[in-house]
Amino acid sequence: MTAQSKRLLVICALVFIVAVGAGVGFDRWRSAKAAKSPIAAPAARVVPPLPRTGALLASTDETDVRGKAFCAYCFYNVGNTCHTLLKTESEPGVVFLARNEKLAELDKITGVCAGGKIEVSARGLVSQYQDQNYLLVRSFETITTATK
Repeated sequence: MTAQSKRLLVICALVFIVAVGAGVGFDRWRSAKAAKSPIAAPAARVVPPLPRTGALLASTDETDVRGKAFCAYCFYNVGNTCHTLLKTESEPGVVFLARNEKLAELDKITGVCAGGKIEVSARGLVSQYQDQNYLLVRSFETITTATK
């Protein structure tokens, strides 16, 4: 290897080291600037607590529950996917609807992320889990479809 080749190799190595160092410095500068930016972090979504006005419903085979259909995840940040619940005017305040084929039919009417625009009267089996009421829907009917 000649002296000129060695010099060229050293120059290429130095250029490579400077380029890597400049890239690291630019990345640190960019991340520090993004951390200070007011739009860097999304604002925390304010989620209301689940409404609860009374005791748990008694576990029975046939119960009627009437309320407005809401998405538990979108409106109350409960669960990790969209899940329908009925928000009732009186006790207990909320009744979760357990997944089955009847709920799939109801989801076609209310939409998967129900927004409280449709009032539903559902009949079925009531049970409790973690201090919340769950209804296994056997039949239902829509009462109103107001757009409040």
